[in-house]
Amino acid sequence: MSGLANIEKVMDKWRREDTKFLPPMIEAEVVSRLSCLGRQISRDVIQLYCVTGGMADGEMDSVMMWLWPLEHVVAENANTEGQLLYFADFLIDSYRYFLKYESAGVSSVYVEDTTEPRKVADSLDEFFRLYLSDPDKIGLWGEP
Repeated sequence: MSGLANIEKVMDKWRREDTKFLPPMIEAEVVSRLSCLGRQISRDVIQLYCVTGGMADGEMDSVMMWLWPLEHVVAENANTEGQLLYFADFLIDSYRYFLKYESAGVSSVYVEDTTEPRKVADSLDEFFRLYLSDPDKIGLWGEP
């Protein structure tokens, strides 16, 4: 998965920490489930769920993030308007992360932790790179 090299490194970290995550999904299933939301979905978002199905329900990693399983992504976004796609949260939904479609290949990542959402990464791969190297920059706590 060349577009998401850093997610593989994050998954290695989760394995070492014994973080429970769900098995990857096949591309057709990811596309089918996300298409019901009526949003444009970039390739990196599809790749993310082809690499991991997200974290198990109620799971949180060492920097207190929960990468939502695809079923939760669909449920949480079903009644929202616009093109944003919520996909993760920090500290039991203290605040949320969402994806903004930028192109067929890439979605940028924003955090909704104040009254004004702010961009934290130009792509999912950059988000996971920052997750590993400097979690504070994307609003997470803990040691990289």
